[in-house]
Amino acid sequence: MKPLLKELLARTGAGEHVVVSTIVESVGSSPRELGASMALTGNGDVFGSLSGGCLESDVLGLAAEVMSDGLARTASYGPEDSDDLFAVGLTCGGYIKVLVRRFSPEHAEALHQLDVWITQGLDVMVASRMDTMEGPTDFLATDGETSIGSLGSAGLDEVVQRQAPSLLRSGWTGILRLGSDGRRDETDVPIVVESFRPRPRLLIVGAIDAAGALAQMAQALGYHVTLADHRPIFATTRRFPSADCILAQRPSEVLASWNADERSAICVLSHDSRIDVPYVVAGLRSPAFYVGAMGSRKTHLDRLDRLSRAGATAGELSRLHSPIGLAIGARTPGEIAAAIIAELVSEATKQDPTTDVRTQSVPAGLSSANT
Repeated sequence: MKPLLKELLARTGAGEHVVVSTIVESVGSSPRELGASMALTGNGDVFGSLSGGCLESDVLGLAAEVMSDGLARTASYGPEDSDDLFAVGLTCGGYIKVLVRRFSPEHAEALHQLDVWITQGLDVMVASRMDTMEGPTDFLATDGETSIGSLGSAGLDEVVQRQAPSLLRSGWTGILRLGSDGRRDETDVPIVVESFRPRPRLLIVGAIDAAGALAQMAQALGYHVTLADHRPIFATTRRFPSADCILAQRPSEVLASWNADERSAICVLSHDSRIDVPYVVAGLRSPAFYVGAMGSRKTHLDRLDRLSRAGATAGELSRLHSPIGLAIGARTPGEIAAAIIAELVSEATKQDPTTDVRTQSVPAGLSSANT
């Protein structure tokens, strides 16, 4: 739902109803990830996507019914097993469940607060009841400490709020099952949990042509992109319009403000050992899941020697991706960027399983089970 939030907020704030269809369960191969959403407005506008077309017409039919009566519905879709051109099914062979629910003007306040938390870069989540959504008390938004909205039961609100910090730490999206009063030993109330984490961050070092292509691709994948180069004449918004932030600073100045976490990545494309070494050493000693450096194999061997002399350990050096990117014979700036982004996506999936989970169970320590 996160990509639709601004539009959803604008529509409900203007007094409109909007029906949002969301993938809440997924088994096997499926066209989109858990949490992918598509919306239908009262005047027939559609934004977002669930599948690229193989089931969206059917879902829109359900959305029209939900728009009319306000009652949430779920629909399940499995493998396509018919030669009928108009049959509904997944050609990829998986199974998904879609929750179709209506957001009303009464939800605008909670949606606004959700948008504020996301804008502030906080981990936030939305919990929604699947069993009944007849009015404005069908979902609760929380940043783990403060909450707004309600699931229609003080007991449910309390339990979900108590479990929120653990769910947010794992970035979990899935279904909890609780009792109607929040009892954890009952399973009659299914609750969809959608976790929204801040955009992962990518630091690109070196204002070269490949950096521009890489910034554009990374932003399309949802990264917050910072480009750094100590030469102000090259590090400009005109040359790198896709970068969220441009730092025309020396490495020491950039690194003083760069606080990497486990979802951060750094790509060093500068071709200058005086620049490469401090950035690579800092990256290897940070929690960043990906550190890559551009250069030939000969440059790589020379860089390893310089890094060792700068104090990098064998364990730290084992984390370095150099030469950067997958070996696909890339030559042009666009091809080089594609090789890097492919390796970045591969490493992100290894490090953060939530980026490619099709069914998710509740994190360890929580009592309810995903279905």
